[in-house]
Amino acid sequence: MVQLGTLLAVLFPVSSAFVFPSAPVLSSSLCSRTRSSGALSMQYGALQDKPLKVIIAGGGIGGLVLANALQRHGITYDLYEKTKEYRPFGGPIQVQSNALAALEAINKDMTQRIMDAGTTTGNRVNGLKDGMTNKWYCQFDTGAPAQKRGLPLTRVVDRPDLQNILLDYIDQSRLHTGVEVSEYSQMADGSVEVVLTNGEKVQGDVLVGADGIWSNIRGQMHKESPGKESATYSGYTCFTGVCMARPADVKEVAYKVYLAAGKYFVCSDVGKGRMQWYAMLGQPAGEKVPDGVQGAHLVKEYQGWSREVLELLEITKEEDINQRDLYDRPPLLVKGWAKGPVAVLGDAAHPMMPNLGQGGCQAVEDGYRLAQELSKITDRGDVAWALRMYEQQRLVRSSAVHGLARIASDVLFQSKLLFTNPVIGKFVGLMMTISMPLILEFLYQNVLDESDWGSARGRLSNMAAYEDQSNTYKSVREAQAALAAKETVAV
Repeated sequence: MVQLGTLLAVLFPVSSAFVFPSAPVLSSSLCSRTRSSGALSMQYGALQDKPLKVIIAGGGIGGLVLANALQRHGITYDLYEKTKEYRPFGGPIQVQSNALAALEAINKDMTQRIMDAGTTTGNRVNGLKDGMTNKWYCQFDTGAPAQKRGLPLTRVVDRPDLQNILLDYIDQSRLHTGVEVSEYSQMADGSVEVVLTNGEKVQGDVLVGADGIWSNIRGQMHKESPGKESATYSGYTCFTGVCMARPADVKEVAYKVYLAAGKYFVCSDVGKGRMQWYAMLGQPAGEKVPDGVQGAHLVKEYQGWSREVLELLEITKEEDINQRDLYDRPPLLVKGWAKGPVAVLGDAAHPMMPNLGQGGCQAVEDGYRLAQELSKITDRGDVAWALRMYEQQRLVRSSAVHGLARIASDVLFQSKLLFTNPVIGKFVGLMMTISMPLILEFLYQNVLDESDWGSARGRLSNMAAYEDQSNTYKSVREAQAALAAKETVAV
């Protein structure tokens, strides 16, 4: 969730949001490089002779977004997904303002369906609380930085709904399920050949690894094991659940993060009368709690915590609880995202901790940018150049988000003084309040090409009608005032 990223402010109170630019300045050597199309083009042919073809390995959110973005530009693709059949799985996920803006540029009708299917959180209070005392450390306005740039307000969307909408807009004849890319080879003419798990070989001009944290494509590109031995364990296992609940403050508060030493708890309104929660426990990897007793285990672990936390745990059905250990991988700042005609995106490029809710959002930005760069190609000799431009546009920004998410977990895992010393706790709360607006300014940037700013300009020209939500508060400040009045009455 977004708020935990503010813990970076403990270390760098004012300037943390500006450590990394959103679009890096290209190195002089790269800028001076010319797009060589010479002998390779003569061998392989210009695009007018044969359209560019992209092979997408992986049909998760990142792969589906890329397919839609390529389709927008008329670029041919084939998408290979190991799942035989797309089925409803996974709980609600945040689709934040920066990702919604990129989706809107790809397909406005598609994005309107996504927004209509979701629950708006950007017009309510969000913040951090002490897990034991239930007192607020700080509250944040996630709507203001989005409105400043004319971006849509953040939604929480059920993963199956998001997945099905993305599927509805791609060419179904280009989707191949029940098969995945196992390995690839670069051919002498500059193209790429992949070997599928069914033994078939397929050639294309570009291969994109969108195959997740355990990516075969990344593993081969950088000679890494796709298994856990080359990943980094966060120190946390994560239990997730969804339950039917309507907290007393749900009209004013979208989501809350409860903090304590060695563990934390996140809950969010996800619409349809439901709350989603994440219980993060610091423990060694591989300690699986048996199915059937996970709820009881969590109630025991969180004894003494706020009743707001315990009530959600107590009413969640056992079959609606899942556990997974949290891993990430180091950013590819040195190794890079592209080699020749091959590139990676999403979790294959930057698997990150869930603390900022930005993992999927960064994958959406990746898909938008990669398609933009590929759309500029006029000759196959420019493929490697285009992939390098995509890498240059995305590498630093995504690495910054990755770092913010990781540092948040590390600080929580190691800092007991934050929760046991009242003076330090108050100071940290103040630093978070100061820094979070800066971090949100960094996260909620308009990363689109200027030609795609139409929707943003339209919103900014009519702020009175911006994301009109007649059934709720018009601004976070209004929600904060209502929440303060409600909490005063309760006391």
